[in-house]
Amino acid sequence: MKISVRHSVLLAAVTLFAGIANLQASSADYTPVRLINPLETTLPNDLRHLLMENPRVAFHVKVGPNGQILDALAVEATHFGLLSKAEEKILEAKFEPASLKGEPVPGKITVIVTFYDLEQRAWKRGLVGAPQGGSVSDAVERRLYEANAASYRYGECNPKELDEPLQILESKLYLVHPPEEGAPKGKVVVKYYIDHQGHVHMPKVLTSDNKYLTLSVLKTLEETRFAPPKRNGKPALVAVRQPFNFD
Repeated sequence: MKISVRHSVLLAAVTLFAGIANLQASSADYTPVRLINPLETTLPNDLRHLLMENPRVAFHVKVGPNGQILDALAVEATHFGLLSKAEEKILEAKFEPASLKGEPVPGKITVIVTFYDLEQRAWKRGLVGAPQGGSVSDAVERRLYEANAASYRYGECNPKELDEPLQILESKLYLVHPPEEGAPKGKVVVKYYIDHQGHVHMPKVLTSDNKYLTLSVLKTLEETRFAPPKRNGKPALVAVRQPFNFD
């Protein structure tokens, strides 16, 4: 899932997040982001027979001062097959933005999307008879899952753990500079994440020699997509620390 944000908003958000992160831990005037509506949805039909315990997907969400989602990244999942439906559900989330000294500001929050089996829930409430046991193949898949549940989990990994090196599928280089001036020179170091679809999320500028170079890197990353990363043949989340040199 990729949420589109204009590059001017992106730069402002990254800059504000950096400043607010230093204030919120020590300031009694800071109020964090609050999720207004709980996020729960039904299990995908093709996973119901696994009888997963507490199926859920955790997201890191950046929220703007108007309560809008600026970025949302799935960071953990009980099963990678839950990701698509959870990413649809997170778009329904409503937030009360963070505030500093009474003024709304950007903020970050961890949100959990939980799943339930509609038939199981109805049975527990006495609305229907006991659920059917499923087919033989369902039982076999369930045993395989129970024996290797950890291998189906989705979470962060190092690029060195991937089945293949990261590959860029799409990208567009941006060089932002003041009108009637040449592009500045320098270096920017950024940490970012690549999700299971190859989209870039949560860029964090670690060091930068120039604000225009920062904007160039952020806009370039916004237009970059990688081949979906995999670890042991399954979808993975990758954390990347990358220097950008402008000579």
